Amino acid sequence: MRLLLDTCCIIWTISDPDALSETAKNMIEDENAGIYVSPISAAEIACASGRGGLSWSVTGKDGSATM
Repeated sequence: MRLLLDTCCIIWTISDPDALSETAKNMIEDENAGIYVSPISAAEIACASGRGGLSWSVTGKDGSATM
């Protein structure tokens, strides 16, 4: 299955996974799912971050990264 995540879904997946429905979480976590992000979503996140509208810290499997 291929999934195109919208901007809110991307943000919630990273910062607040509990905001997603169980169905959405299961689909995103499915190892066979192809996850796609629109370039416009990346631009929206970059713009919001640049304005100070988004700020969060993420710890990944390899250590940590900050957004």
